[in-house]
Amino acid sequence: MEYQVDHFNSADYFDFIQFQQFSYPLHFHQLIEVVYVIEGELEVLQIDGTILLSAGEAVFFLSNELHGYNCSKNCVYYAFIFSPNWISSFLKTISNLFPQSPKFSFNELLSVKKQDLDTFFENPFKIRGFLLMLCGYFYEQATWTTLPKQSDALLANVIDWIGRHYLEDISLSDTAFALGYDSFYLSHFISENLGTTFKKYVNGLRLAHSLDLFQTTQLPIADVAIQSGFPTVRTFNNQFKSTFQLTPREYQKKMKKR
Repeated sequence: MEYQVDHFNSADYFDFIQFQQFSYPLHFHQLIEVVYVIEGELEVLQIDGTILLSAGEAVFFLSNELHGYNCSKNCVYYAFIFSPNWISSFLKTISNLFPQSPKFSFNELLSVKKQDLDTFFENPFKIRGFLLMLCGYFYEQATWTTLPKQSDALLANVIDWIGRHYLEDISLSDTAFALGYDSFYLSHFISENLGTTFKKYVNGLRLAHSLDLFQTTQLPIADVAIQSGFPTVRTFNNQFKSTFQLTPREYQKKMKKR
């Protein structure tokens, strides 16, 4: 599933993986994820569009940010996936800030061999130092927007409730009622804290689910649309093409050629 929970309760979780020609649909989780391109180009998927990364460029995704990847044939990239506990001091610094883009760059890893990094990461103190170095690069290069102080508990409740119900016929009013908040207030809260609208956020999750179904089943497009929470096939087709610049049918054909 695109809402990943496997390592949520591990305060010291850290994983370092090298991927080659590997794509992954839109997903989100409570872990921090930094992806760094070594060779080729990587298309990063977000709710509101895509970002193209080249060698030496990276993206920094905080907890519960929706993201995915389309990898070119010659693309090689590293993924650093870790618990927020590793960078708690950095997260405290940016607690009321929001980056306009997750993209940043640095060249230090381009000439480092993976086996040397594997050895380096055997030391937990070196892991923390490395991750804080990444935070430093990201903090310096990002353009930050100051957000009004909001309840972390409410944000967690919003993400959790939508994550459990997005395949159903839900609305902003349904969500506000379930959580005990005014619809107008919750709309602004979601926009300010998730960087998108309620509708776009829900549709992003539904599209991520549809990609998962396309990759793991042989279901007809109409069934994929309904099982992904879209009210009609037409709505699904429009949202899919608007986000991925190709129709569901074109995507199916592309998957069959792999």
